[in-house]
Amino acid sequence: MFLFALSVEPLIRMAHRNLNSDARTISSLFTSRVYADDMVFLLRDVEECATLSRILEIYSAASGAQINARKSFLLPLGNWPDRHTFNDIITVRQATILGMTVCGSFDEMIEVNWTKTTALTRAALFQQIHRNLNLFERV
Repeated sequence: MFLFALSVEPLIRMAHRNLNSDARTISSLFTSRVYADDMVFLLRDVEECATLSRILEIYSAASGAQINARKSFLLPLGNWPDRHTFNDIITVRQATILGMTVCGSFDEMIEVNWTKTTALTRAALFQQIHRNLNLFERV
């Protein structure tokens, strides 16, 4: 895993340098994140897709690594066009990233995650309440 982390460092640096054209905006603070072998790129507009595509082509030529389009997705946030394509990667309206459901709108994301979290909490509470414990075991 350490070698993989070293091998993707140039990709992350290129993305950060080329996708952060306006350093005054808050979105420039979060361009890419890597967790294990998963990568997330946040793009502000459709034009940045072409920039990221060129960066990925350069990285692929240098490293031999390829994007697995079957395991990848494009999630437009805000007012992006719904059917924008990027390197044969499918567009989705919601996805689960590290256990959290991410949706196209902030309100929808709160509703989906709040409903899921409260349902899990209620189920865990119900299970604890209905355990057959004596007074000593409850303390």
